[in-house]
Amino acid sequence: MESLPESSKTPIESLYRKCIESFGKLTQLLGPDSSDYILSACIPLSTVEDELGRFRVWAEDVGAHQTGQVSSDYRLREAPEIHGLVSELLRDLAQKLQEGRKYPIAIASGTRDVR
Repeated sequence: MESLPESSKTPIESLYRKCIESFGKLTQLLGPDSSDYILSACIPLSTVEDELGRFRVWAEDVGAHQTGQVSSDYRLREAPEIHGLVSELLRDLAQKLQEGRKYPIAIASGTRDVR
């Protein structure tokens, strides 16, 4: 069996948890108790909650939130390239969620590239 590339050695479950944490911080920032009206106007809470729901459904489907033999890591053990791509996408998602907290106006207005 081929070893995983360095970029994909972080367990997918760990990256999933990082994304969930980032979603949580963003939804908390946008929540009903938010005093940041500009942020709330730029990124509607309902949009973030919808995306969080989609993310959880995806994770459930592929076992991204699991460990052991039902996990994505186990399922992709023979496909290091795909494991690396999934890992990279999860890292990117976590980073974009963090940027959403830092630069909401620039992202919403299109002056900051989110890709």
